[in-house]
Amino acid sequence: MERKDLIKHLMATFQGELRELVRDLERDLLRLEKEADAQERAELLRKLFRTAHSLKGAARSVDVRPIETACHHLEDIFAALRDGQREADHALFQLLYAAVDAISEAGQRIQRGEKPEGGAMRDLLARLAAFDETPAPMPGSSARPIPTTEPEEPAAATATETHIRLPAQRLDMLLAQSSELLLARSRTGTIEEALADLQARLTQTRNDMRALVAQHRTKGTGLAGEAQMLAENLGSLEKGLQAVATGFAANRRSIDHAATSLEAEIRATRMEPFATACEGLDRTVRDLLSASAKDARLIIEGGQVEIDRSIIAELRNALRHLVRNAFDHGLETREEREAAGKPAQGRVTVAARLIGEQVQVIVEDDGRGLDISALRKQAERHGWGEANDDEAALIRHIFQPGVSTSTVVTEISGRGVGLDAVRSAVEALRGDISVTSTPGAGARFSIRLPLTVTTTHALLVACGSQIFAIESLYVHRLMRVETQAIRQLNGRSVILQDGLPVPVIGAAEWLGVRNKQDPAGPSWLNVVIVSAGQGEIALAIDEPLSEAELVIRSLGRRLAGITLFAGATILPNGRFALVINPTALAMSLDQQGAALHPSIAKSDAAPTKRRLLVVDDSITTRTLEQSALAAAGYEVLVACDGAEAWALLQERDVDLVVTDVEMPHMDGIALTRAMRRSEKLRSVPVVLVTARETEDDKTRGLEAGADAYLVKSAFDQQRLLDTVARML
Repeated sequence: MERKDLIKHLMATFQGELRELVRDLERDLLRLEKEADAQERAELLRKLFRTAHSLKGAARSVDVRPIETACHHLEDIFAALRDGQREADHALFQLLYAAVDAISEAGQRIQRGEKPEGGAMRDLLARLAAFDETPAPMPGSSARPIPTTEPEEPAAATATETHIRLPAQRLDMLLAQSSELLLARSRTGTIEEALADLQARLTQTRNDMRALVAQHRTKGTGLAGEAQMLAENLGSLEKGLQAVATGFAANRRSIDHAATSLEAEIRATRMEPFATACEGLDRTVRDLLSASAKDARLIIEGGQVEIDRSIIAELRNALRHLVRNAFDHGLETREEREAAGKPAQGRVTVAARLIGEQVQVIVEDDGRGLDISALRKQAERHGWGEANDDEAALIRHIFQPGVSTSTVVTEISGRGVGLDAVRSAVEALRGDISVTSTPGAGARFSIRLPLTVTTTHALLVACGSQIFAIESLYVHRLMRVETQAIRQLNGRSVILQDGLPVPVIGAAEWLGVRNKQDPAGPSWLNVVIVSAGQGEIALAIDEPLSEAELVIRSLGRRLAGITLFAGATILPNGRFALVINPTALAMSLDQQGAALHPSIAKSDAAPTKRRLLVVDDSITTRTLEQSALAAAGYEVLVACDGAEAWALLQERDVDLVVTDVEMPHMDGIALTRAMRRSEKLRSVPVVLVTARETEDDKTRGLEAGADAYLVKSAFDQQRLLDTVARML
């Protein structure tokens, strides 16, 4: 290994060790601050000294001097505390926690390729140097030499297992490969079915040939011998195909067993206890308490529940924000709690439990609950409409960007930014989050997540010409509903389930695809009842197809704004399917109301909207644009290419067209030119959205008659909305 590669490898190893040792320092400091037993305190100080010493040695080995120097100071402090030369007061603990934070930040700076001595580390080293020069608060105590090495613990007599550190990226790669193997396994099932079909057809052909042989023999024709030879050849082919099919089935079973076992082992390796996601919450509460007049106790339950490490990583920040939110907005001061007849010390509980193939995470406090009156003021300010009268819908809006019920901006909870980020993080994990509140008794945030984010069982459904997937854990039931059973409630179409109204959404219209049912309207609808947040939604689909195990893929950074979909998958037959996000549908429903099949939508249900046409051969891009424009209040028609768009423009009036450039049949340039030659469509604005971004391409588009030209590489929803607003 070359020297530069060795240094890179050592630095990566150091960064992993640094993260572990920093967690150990913070955990043991929190325990030391609370511990009253002298023997336990001595043991904790011994562990803290050893951790600081180990980190110092690791930093020295990769020549990270600032961390080495800081850890040397920490050794001095822990040794002085251990030997009774200093007292562990509040100021000292503040310094020790600052040291932990600065060392952690230095590690992050190294990972980003920056120098570790910048930022908090510079201030820390100055504080530590000044602290060393401060006389000890216990005069007269004799100083003992601080050991430069820690006595080694006796080695275990026998070793039963060996632990190795494996990079997280390697585990991700292994899981991705095993997921591909699962996909290949599902394809072998299709091949096996094809082989079985060939066998059946060959057997039938052989039987027909034998019947033909018998017929020729009865008639005494000279073709009987040739027919007999063909029948024998078919029999030989049948036996050969049977042997191939038998061997293939055996191999498929072996592949199936190996793929399933491999995925299970890799998944087990990736699993981490829920307690890992809660690391740092003790420190968060400790810092909050030291800066306020409140008192609280953090309770963690279900720490042993195991979850995929990728979920743990994303969940950690969400939990930290929810705990801070509970402390700042939920819990009262000691005086307020005592006046209300509550214990002076508040309680924040973080719990996890398994529910089937999901994990439920609860963050609950016993504080004042959500301020409903403040939320109503937010509803008036943001124009939430019916949510102002529906308390459940009102509460769901706390996950909207910029919403806050706090009357005072604090350092703890910021300026209304946070809960929307929590919701986004949860939805990115294909989960959902809901909240309930009891005035004077507290609030309860409930997060439901899959145990893994790579594979899932899902129901495949057809909507128009497209196939979509709905994860089975969200599907409650499939049913047929007569259109006469659909009722109007508060301006929405609903069906009754167990006496409760469930909103009905026309999935094809909502997801931006053409419905293939009779425009005159069917007398019944296929409906999937799915759970979404705190309620249910009825999705009207064309037809259910099948249930399958799918490998879920991310939509990528450029399409991260498509909240209606949790990801995408490639089906065994090679087709592409988007995975519907029921929670995002529920949020959209709160904002806009349901889009229904024309046969069940009331003709006078809503005032006329500006009508737009979105044209793109990519369903993903088409859906992104359709969702953004529909959320802004426009009526949106869609077409998959220029030819379909041109036909649609002959039938329907539109106020603006948003079109891709490169499409089959008729591209966006040809569509624009055709519109400019049409007396009817000449004045309709056209916005080109394309991946072609050279000046020549832009000039070509504008010369064709386009009014605006947006480049996909710099595309974002707000830019599209601003452009459309200017054109109209």
